[in-house]
Amino acid sequence: MMSKGEIAAILKNLRKMSGLTQQQLADLMGRSQQVIGHWETGYSQPDIGALLELFKLYDKSIDEIFLNRPPVSSYKDYGRFKEEVTKQLRLMRLEIDKLKQ
Repeated sequence: MMSKGEIAAILKNLRKMSGLTQQQLADLMGRSQQVIGHWETGYSQPDIGALLELFKLYDKSIDEIFLNRPPVSSYKDYGRFKEEVTKQLRLMRLEIDKLKQ
């Protein structure tokens, strides 16, 4: 699982790679520059709706950003995709079990 700091760094990097300032991104999203700054420092995190809006603005998928792999739509072999998802779910389950102990 990613920390707030890791997510913040990803969001900041994506914005910078897009060539946008915090204010420009804020204007595009109808948010304040302060909100964008808070996301990029880990002070707060965007909700799922804002994340989806960011992904659309950056033309990226959740897979590309957080799992560092091609988007699901690029998988031509469903069996391979299913194996990858199963593997990821197994790893998450192990992490959850560790946290419960």
